Amino acid sequence: MSYEELRLTLEKYGLSHNEAKVYLTLLNLGSAMAGKIAKEAMMDRTSCYDALKKLVKRGLVVYALEANRKLFKTISPDRLVGILKEKEEEISEIMPQLKEIYRPEKGKSNVTMFKGYKGLKSVFEDILESAKGKDNLVIDSSGKFKEKMPYYVPHYVKGLEKNKIKVSHILRRE
Repeated sequence: MSYEELRLTLEKYGLSHNEAKVYLTLLNLGSAMAGKIAKEAMMDRTSCYDALKKLVKRGLVVYALEANRKLFKTISPDRLVGILKEKEEEISEIMPQLKEIYRPEKGKSNVTMFKGYKGLKSVFEDILESAKGKDNLVIDSSGKFKEKMPYYVPHYVKGLEKNKIKVSHILRRE
């Protein structure tokens, strides 16, 4: 996987652009002072310091004082999975209250517009939830699902198999 793909994946899971750059740079360096991190990440020092502060707050980066200067280093990347699990647990705790509050309109037809890859993931997750044991027709104008969302495809296919959802595709010919 390329550096750019790693950075984009980190951004998808909650890091800002600068946080992802600094994190990857620091992973590569092992430990370094902010000036060197900024230089290696090709960013200004102020942005680098801001990103480092946020990464320390998230628990992904720590520092030690050496001669009154901060030496930064990353902790194990396994912490990223821990952060996601913590977020999932927090959301799971409030899910009963959220479902209690949610009032879908019944009897009215509605159209919902989704935008971008997160919107597509919402549609696919809805299919996995609501189409259990049913046939499903997908109209796809490009046929590039695997190419555009390579990290999500295995999860989606596993969900289709688990929920016994049959999918038929209609693709546009070019």
